[in-house]
Amino acid sequence: MWLFSDVPCAVIEINAEVQNAIRDCVLKSGQKFEVGGILLGRKMPQKILVEELTIPEDFHNCKRGSFQLDGKVAAESCEKLIAKAPWLDVVGLWHSHLYGIAEFSSQDRQTNQLFSRIYGRCVSVLAVQLIETVQINLYELDDEGNAYLAKILLNGGYKS
Repeated sequence: MWLFSDVPCAVIEINAEVQNAIRDCVLKSGQKFEVGGILLGRKMPQKILVEELTIPEDFHNCKRGSFQLDGKVAAESCEKLIAKAPWLDVVGLWHSHLYGIAEFSSQDRQTNQLFSRIYGRCVSVLAVQLIETVQINLYELDDEGNAYLAKILLNGGYKS
């Protein structure tokens, strides 16, 4: 597992299965449209664990210029995951951007603010395809939806 954090008192841990699922979904979209879903896990006072995620069941509702989450489908997917693992809770959201643009759009910022008002401190992942791989940017959202780019914890030190 990788540990991420932008501030020493809050650590975000995202497991390899979630990272791989995001990568696979973004690569499968083939840069034709944006994809995304909900992140599930556990919140602790100084840590957020990301253990599961929802992914689009198909790409029929995905749009080229902007990812729009189907709330009904996402809620059903979350309910199924939580039924199998009742300790899970919604801890964030993820989506991709096309053509390597790794910055939140104004729509993304509004979504982050709305999401964090509902769920409090949480995680937002922005994934972009870079030729044959996927760059996964992890952000911590505070209670007002302000996004802070997390850093990866490797060998006892943080790296951007």
